[in-house]
Amino acid sequence: SDNQGEVNTRVLQAGEFHSNVMGRKYHIAVKRGELCQPTLISGEIAIVQLIWNHLPELRGELPAFFLYSQALQGVVTEDFTEGGKNDIWQTRPHEVPRGLAETLLRKPDDKELPTVGFMIQREDGALVRRLGDFNTVRFYLLQGGNALADEFLEIMGKLYKNQAWYVF
Repeated sequence: SDNQGEVNTRVLQAGEFHSNVMGRKYHIAVKRGELCQPTLISGEIAIVQLIWNHLPELRGELPAFFLYSQALQGVVTEDFTEGGKNDIWQTRPHEVPRGLAETLLRKPDDKELPTVGFMIQREDGALVRRLGDFNTVRFYLLQGGNALADEFLEIMGKLYKNQAWYVF
């Protein structure tokens, strides 16, 4: 099954696996398209690292895994829909995590920021927020003018140089 994501990006549901280490089942999605190239993905992984380092209260909202697969020519990440069982939509401005804009963007009121998050209506009725689309944030950090822009570029450079496209 596939869902239409961002322009020129397709999100395919790719199954599930049980992690003995984490003690739970994960659903897998593969994102393919123009925005899923190694150089761009290193930027998204660098943003995940910035959130992990500077916004620890949001760690549980990040995907459990996010990597680039040369063989699949796309990103392998957590499927927040859990195989299509959960309804999902982009966050609205009032649903964006506090501190995310102030920490990562130079224009905290940017109207594109809600594209970073997703609201998920689970089968049990629970409503949860998850973070997973960092293109907008990457764009702003590459322009500079943010206190974390230098750290972002340093992380991104190391990831790209070492071809380390993964985060767990």
